[in-house]
Amino acid sequence: MVIVEAIMSEKTDKRGPGRPKAKIKGEDVYKLASIGCNLNEIADFHNVDPITIKRRFKKELLKGKANLKQRLRKAQFKTALEGNPTMLIWLGKQVLNQTDNGTFEEDELLSDVEFELDTQETGNE
Repeated sequence: MVIVEAIMSEKTDKRGPGRPKAKIKGEDVYKLASIGCNLNEIADFHNVDPITIKRRFKKELLKGKANLKQRLRKAQFKTALEGNPTMLIWLGKQVLNQTDNGTFEEDELLSDVEFELDTQETGNE
């Protein structure tokens, strides 16, 4: 009976059944997400289930992915502004909703513009 009580007291001192909690740093998850690793790759790197990473490090995953997007966007704009025509066209389509067909609705362009006509003649003719 004493042995059973000793075993039971040992079990209550621990977390419970299952694997021990993996020691993963949030900073490591952030770094991997910010270089483009997906959830499965990050989980494989740490030898855990992807659900573990998703559940415990949601904030780090989101911040890492946001950091990657910001750096990529900055590099794209830099490349475009340095004169890369392909990047200029692509960003024009993505950011400015430009198209290849070259047509536009005149009303769409001028709807927010107010015109003022100068009716006074200057006499410089």
